[in-house]
Amino acid sequence: MSGAPEPLSREPGGAGGRPDPADPDDPAAAGDHSERVDQLHARVRWLDRYRRIVAIAAAAIIAPVLIGRVAEMLGAGWPQIHATMLSILLGVIVWWVIEIGLIYLTALWETEHDGLVRDRSLPRAVLRRWRRWPRLR
Repeated sequence: MSGAPEPLSREPGGAGGRPDPADPDDPAAAGDHSERVDQLHARVRWLDRYRRIVAIAAAAIIAPVLIGRVAEMLGAGWPQIHATMLSILLGVIVWWVIEIGLIYLTALWETEHDGLVRDRSLPRAVLRRWRRWPRLR
């Protein structure tokens, strides 16, 4: 396998077994996204339920490594209480950044889910010209 992407084919299976998006006989091309909708729904539900636990666990794994590097940078000249407080603050910041990343991921999945579930037809846009109000002199 060369690692190069497979070219799209006109066969019913498409490239690599994926359906061809231009195939009119394919139900996925016609708007049947029920598998993807179910998958996104399950992901969002799971991440909403376990987001805080995942973020705290990831911060508990990552923060000690960063705290060790900060301790090396500070050196022995820093008072112990200052280094401890700085380490605690760094752990909270790491947890917060991971939490924000997981919230962003949840928002992406929710947006894709909403786009697949909602009706994509929009009302026709109408351009209206505003009349100028008569000037009072």
